[in-house]
Amino acid sequence: MADKKIKKEDFDEKKEWSKQSEPEMVDTYDWLDNRIDEELKRSRESVFGKNLDELWKSIDNIYIPQKLSKQDGGTVAFASDDEKGWLSRPVKLGDDDWQSDISTTDFYSKLQTAVSILVERNPEGVFIPKARKFEKNTKLVEALYKDSWQKGKSKRKYLLPFTFNLVKYGWSIGRTYPKLEVRTVADEDGNEREIEDYNGVFREALDPKRCWIDDMAKADDQDSARDWCWEIDYGYDVFKELFPKEEYNNIDSVKPPSKKDEDDESGESYQDKEIITCLFYENKSRDIFAIRANGVWILVDSLPADHKKLSCSWTYCTERNTNTPYGIGLIEAMKESKALKDKLINMTMDQLVLSIYKMFFHTGTDQIDGDGRIEIEPGVGIQVMDPKNIEWMNVPGPGQEAWKGIDLADQQIDEDSGITKGVEGQVTGGTLGEVFQAKEAALKRLKIPLWNIVDALEVDAQLTIALNEQIMSVPEVIQITDSETIRNYMQEIQSDPELFFRKDNEETGEEEFFAKRFPETYINLESDKEGNLNETEDARFFRTKPSGLSWNGIVYIKPQSILEHTKELDKQMTLEMSNLLIPLIQQHAVGAFYLEKPIRQILKTYDRKWEDWMPTQEEQQQQVQQGAPQQGAPQQSGAQTVVPPGDVGTKPKEGTGGLLNRIAGGVRNIFKGENR
Repeated sequence: MADKKIKKEDFDEKKEWSKQSEPEMVDTYDWLDNRIDEELKRSRESVFGKNLDELWKSIDNIYIPQKLSKQDGGTVAFASDDEKGWLSRPVKLGDDDWQSDISTTDFYSKLQTAVSILVERNPEGVFIPKARKFEKNTKLVEALYKDSWQKGKSKRKYLLPFTFNLVKYGWSIGRTYPKLEVRTVADEDGNEREIEDYNGVFREALDPKRCWIDDMAKADDQDSARDWCWEIDYGYDVFKELFPKEEYNNIDSVKPPSKKDEDDESGESYQDKEIITCLFYENKSRDIFAIRANGVWILVDSLPADHKKLSCSWTYCTERNTNTPYGIGLIEAMKESKALKDKLINMTMDQLVLSIYKMFFHTGTDQIDGDGRIEIEPGVGIQVMDPKNIEWMNVPGPGQEAWKGIDLADQQIDEDSGITKGVEGQVTGGTLGEVFQAKEAALKRLKIPLWNIVDALEVDAQLTIALNEQIMSVPEVIQITDSETIRNYMQEIQSDPELFFRKDNEETGEEEFFAKRFPETYINLESDKEGNLNETEDARFFRTKPSGLSWNGIVYIKPQSILEHTKELDKQMTLEMSNLLIPLIQQHAVGAFYLEKPIRQILKTYDRKWEDWMPTQEEQQQQVQQGAPQQGAPQQSGAQTVVPPGDVGTKPKEGTGGLLNRIAGGVRNIFKGENR
């Protein structure tokens, strides 16, 4: 969709692109064409000896489960191909040939497993303000960030395809931008009204093959990219709706092609032949946002967002080189090992077929034609001159070496990808704890892709914060003419200048009153009388002013927050932590404040929140004033309990309610892990 148009009252004079003269604009168009077509689009032709565009096209083909003979676009091949696993002799492959034509589905299964492990939930972040003045609205910024993920269904539309592209190609890219979807409908009387379907921060994962970033960008420094561009195809009717004449130049010069080339760079094939390919370009150093439609420039303007940054976030799977942002994906890493496995499987299956379905020779009177060569084919009788009975050609079955070779090639694929049998859910023996330990060890291979995803999510978080401030600061303006209503409104808002304005009518000279109504959102926050924000269990509608949206700080995304969680492992971790923590909580609650640091360290290790387990200051003061609860016997090693054994059946003293509520919270966490 087209970007939401956000008006700016003032731009720097030299950056007012719309005020350039026609010759200046022509020079700008020429510079843009050269930068995009000759530099950005050609930057992937040779990346440390590889043409990534060609590599990614081949990856698209071999990822799809299909026969080997189908993977290069044809049905017949006469030459050997060790890379793709065909037999190492000239063979004819096709639907009617008897030779094995198997291509294992390792690419498909490994990628699906990796994505399912790496993406389970929406990300959670730690928001750290850079100054004291930003502390007050930190919770609001965090709540708006979480709400944007829910509202835009970003896990499905952004994080899942982003991660899939990452492990498939070795590089992935997505956008974070303000999106406005409004449609006009008419009622029975013919009166038109607008319906707002979406207005907020939106994330989308893009096709890496149709995105190009600055060729000088570094692998681990997203700020090093000065510019980038991406392409999107639109049907001609949709294009005319998204890009009206009133807002875009040269629209009349944009014509759909007579036929969409099915072998173009995108690899797309459409039933609709009237396709407009729009190229979008962003340059943060020159403050340019430009759009080219089928080769015609229809817009050159300043970047629409206030943050003046690139709207993209990108990362690599595993590093190819520090001087390139493009990494190595799982398919590229597994390709050689899978080729060997396919080759061994096909050769073994051929020999197995020949050993079961034997070839034979029989007596005949005709001369052997040709050069006397006989092509082996199971179940076929060959006429020979030797007047003897039919003789069968005995072919030994594949020995243990063949099957061991296949197993070794399979193990090598596991090593190359990091997706072992344990990670895929196959129980390899041993106790439950040993299985979990083996799985955790195998998952270490996915740490680097996970860290890189987190890095991209942190860039997205900063973009989201800036865009939320921008979107939530655009009010709905309502004119109020009744003096009594104006007086009541002013009392309600306590004459807050952010919520109204007055201006003189140029025709009548009278002063007019306008109320500003800022957008509201549905989040788990409420404001008290002092203006402090507090979290609530239930979500509610919340409205804020622009002054409450300004925030500057650092965001750390928790890697574990997006990973797949094992309920059994979560239960064991909660039980283990409870046995360690609850005796310390009891002592801390009655004055042993020196235990706070160990308690915080334990909670940090198990990735739990302090407020979910610890009493508040008021509850702690009650404990100190009214005395400690009766202490029980020491905790027995390995016991699966949530309170010390000596406390079972002990009547708590007055004032221990806050502590017991916290312990009950721990019990609820265990039940939550068990779905009870």
